[in-house]
Amino acid sequence: MFNPNNPYGPDLNTPSNVGNQYRYHPSNPAPRSYCRPRSRGFLRFLLFPIVVILFVIGGMFSLGNHPNYAPPSFLEQLPMPVLLLGAIGVFIVLMLLQKIFRRTLLGRLLSGIIGTMMIAIIAVALCWTLFINPYVDMTATTFTRASVSINNGGTLHFRNPTNGITQFLCSGINQKCQAEKGAPTALQQGLRVQPGQTIDVNFDADGTYHITSKNTPGMNITIDVSTPDNSGGD
Repeated sequence: MFNPNNPYGPDLNTPSNVGNQYRYHPSNPAPRSYCRPRSRGFLRFLLFPIVVILFVIGGMFSLGNHPNYAPPSFLEQLPMPVLLLGAIGVFIVLMLLQKIFRRTLLGRLLSGIIGTMMIAIIAVALCWTLFINPYVDMTATTFTRASVSINNGGTLHFRNPTNGITQFLCSGINQKCQAEKGAPTALQQGLRVQPGQTIDVNFDADGTYHITSKNTPGMNITIDVSTPDNSGGD
């Protein structure tokens, strides 16, 4: 209990105790530590990554549905582990810089960049297959990918660069065109793709199909077509 004559009690007239008088006031004998409400801060913290993830995924789907959009060809040539290791490397460098400049404006800016980047990487990883699967680039000697997996009913875009050569694509292996059951009719007949041209091929039957270039040795690609399992486990 507060006793003004207690020599061991705090001197309320000293500057160091002026701001804390409420703790020792007789009407407040049991001091309580100030607790800052955190519910709003937690909701804001939770809302930010959700908004970023939805924004990134929405942007990716919007680009994928754009008729004139195609992802950069170098993305199709790099396997997912390589891209993931590169992103981790950049992430580590940013964390080291943030630690060095943590008490500066640059450090606070890097903290925000790191958080946003981590969330964006998660969102891109979730939709990576949907992001690049519909496109296959060609060079003068080969396809940029050895295989592609798409859903039944999906359309595959074969893109010949402007500096490429004319390719004659057909169902088959190693420059030998041969019919494959369920393969698109266009590939059974053969498709001529000029430099700078992009052709669309629709696959509407499950199966594994092989495509080759009749005029370029060793230019082959495998297409795996499957129907998504939408069963609800009834």
